[in-house]
Amino acid sequence: MDADTRSSRRVTEPSRRAKRERRTPWLLVGAGSLAVLVGLGMCGREALQGRGVAAPDCEVETLRVSLAPEIAPVLTTGLEQYASSQECVEVEVTAMDPRSVASEIDAGRAPDVWVPDSATWVDSLDDGRVGEPWQDGPSLARSPIVLATADREDEPPASWGELVNGDAELAMANPDNDTASRLAYYASRGEREIDRDTAARLIVLSRFAAASAQQLLTEHDAAEDAEPFPVAEQALAQRQGEGAQGSALTGVIPTEGTPELDYPWLVNPDSLSSTRRVADDARASLSSPQVRSALTSAGFRTTRDSDGPALAGRGAGPYEVAGELDPKERREAVASWDTLRIDMRMLAVVDVSGSMAYESTTAGMTRFDVAQGALLEGVSIIPAGSQVGGWLFSTDLDGEGVDYREIAPVRRLDSRDSEGREHRERLKQIIEGSEKYIKGDTGLYDSVWAAYQKMQAEHDPDYVNSIVVITDGENDDPGGGLSLDQLVGKIEKAEDPGKHVRVITIGMGEANPKALEQIAEVSGGSSYIAETPEDIERVFVEALLARRPG
Repeated sequence: MDADTRSSRRVTEPSRRAKRERRTPWLLVGAGSLAVLVGLGMCGREALQGRGVAAPDCEVETLRVSLAPEIAPVLTTGLEQYASSQECVEVEVTAMDPRSVASEIDAGRAPDVWVPDSATWVDSLDDGRVGEPWQDGPSLARSPIVLATADREDEPPASWGELVNGDAELAMANPDNDTASRLAYYASRGEREIDRDTAARLIVLSRFAAASAQQLLTEHDAAEDAEPFPVAEQALAQRQGEGAQGSALTGVIPTEGTPELDYPWLVNPDSLSSTRRVADDARASLSSPQVRSALTSAGFRTTRDSDGPALAGRGAGPYEVAGELDPKERREAVASWDTLRIDMRMLAVVDVSGSMAYESTTAGMTRFDVAQGALLEGVSIIPAGSQVGGWLFSTDLDGEGVDYREIAPVRRLDSRDSEGREHRERLKQIIEGSEKYIKGDTGLYDSVWAAYQKMQAEHDPDYVNSIVVITDGENDDPGGGLSLDQLVGKIEKAEDPGKHVRVITIGMGEANPKALEQIAEVSGGSSYIAETPEDIERVFVEALLARRPG
């Protein structure tokens, strides 16, 4: 049936008996969710006709609604009441976590209305979408993000930035799955750039992140000294209402404000105009005093100025919203988290040509001193599960015509050698003692190509596979070797989406930035110029953030 026919259909009054009969909801159980069909519908029409009951002379409009599980019980009751008061409307309600709904929408199975726990879930839907975007809708309920803690004596933290970026005890759930932790993380990103110290902190948080806030609540039940963590106020109140040990927890809101779950009513932009009208009517019905009272009883807030549920006997007053980022900033923040939590498989290829002994722009430090310091810092902050190795290069470093030399194989940083030495500590020792190799010219292109071949041949799909090249000069190989065009052509020809290796270049001194950019670009990597210790440490963090799985 076309859109014009659907939007112009006639609605008539059903019999009183029919209205009484159709108040019983139809239940449909699906994988991982509960679908409740309320209202008349075609199933209801056929059932009534089978019992000799007159059905309404109109075409039924079915409104398919997906709800965040925690708010589903209250809203399902409200939508059932709405549908039972309508003549030719049925509402199919599905309780499903927002991530799953987003996947359904991406697969072309969008509901007519979606009520996730946060409007930020729209970010992934509108990124690259063709046609009218999903629009943020009116909020049906609110729940501020609080710091769940058993310590009621400490002063509240100033902000989520202080908690996430600092050194306070904190646990988090994976922001990819858990909205409360994601919003707290967003709030922290509005206050501080990801420098070396912040990257080290985020690597630790991401590596030990729980799957969900519910897992963190369960872990707290098992260990009273568990670390504080972000959670929605309503989730904590619900947990305490169920009599869990988590009743010892209270919810603290940072003094500078906090983000919130806002439960927006999102209407599918591809819906017919008739469906949108029904959606608007259904939403209006959920603003009734009865529904608002039920939401409050379930631990939600209906406004930011209203008091929240008591947590561990402690009341919660109004709050200010803080830490809001725009959609582009939010996507970049999550991408940074995802990048830092993935283990890397990295080969560092470091220039030890004679010019690396020259004084750098930092008085009292050679160029190699600067590179050496950055390498030591990098090895210190990379997660233990990552695999890291090192090559040095100049000219004829490992015999005539061989410009590169392996000083450490690519191994997990927490692995141990035959003498019991951890690979991370062994790498530090090697880096500290590598000045003795400084000599010769700059056999850059042959060394990069050899490293690329090795890393591609030993590619591991469970890691981010990359080469980090640090050099202070242009390619200068008296023995001949590859030209820039030949190197770029070889990498381009060898590129394999299933064995992707990115080359990240860091130039110092007389390095040729255009040549380094070409090498990085053809591999999908990034290129940087750095001179001071501060520069190169910053670049190392940026290089980590520039990584992508593949």
